[in-house]
Amino acid sequence: MRAITAACLCTALFFAAFPAQAETSDGFIARIGTAFKASNKPAALKTLFYLKGVDPETMQMYDRRIIGRMLSKYDNPSVALEPLPDDFNGVQIIGAFEYSPNLNPLGYVVLAGRTRVPYGQHKGRYFIVAMNRKAFTPPATPDKMLQMMVIGMGSPPIRYRGHCDIMQGNGKIRRMEMEDAGRGNNTAIITAQHVVACDLVNISARGTLSLRVQEGKTVVFNERVEAPANSLTYRRKAR
Repeated sequence: MRAITAACLCTALFFAAFPAQAETSDGFIARIGTAFKASNKPAALKTLFYLKGVDPETMQMYDRRIIGRMLSKYDNPSVALEPLPDDFNGVQIIGAFEYSPNLNPLGYVVLAGRTRVPYGQHKGRYFIVAMNRKAFTPPATPDKMLQMMVIGMGSPPIRYRGHCDIMQGNGKIRRMEMEDAGRGNNTAIITAQHVVACDLVNISARGTLSLRVQEGKTVVFNERVEAPANSLTYRRKAR
């Protein structure tokens, strides 16, 4: 009896020293594919999410909209993983709530080549990231639709880089990158309080660079510079 106990103890110590192998990305993709083929698809898809800290109301949103409508509509979709963009910001401000990821996002799960949901890792296993929400006291001024349009004119289109800083309803500033990415123009739209500032640089040293900033129905800035001038700057005036 003593020998059997000692053997069991040695076995337990062996497995403790060598924990179960972490899930591979291929294993995660296979698990997602299996969930879409399950007889109870919504229930199977829900197991793919990391749901720690999600409040009941947000959970209902996941059950009805994210899982129940957006994901369940797919029938055996293609599944791929891709990295997050450089300007990824997982925090969302909606009404009087701040939504933030409950896992550190590592990349996107891409379904059918078009639907993207962030995923992360917990204890060696991959999960689709869910959102935790936190209430805050909304400002006196309601959020409005903000638009920042940058156009680089030239042949071929000029290259530029820069960013705009946005004041959100929770009192935090969000930076939005405004690089051209080879398209010649870039329009960013977000619902927030106001645009604090924008800084842009024409890195092609030719052509013209223009910036238009609109808050709600009001255009608060609309200027352009022509090479050799190469920078555009907007600063919100104190109200």
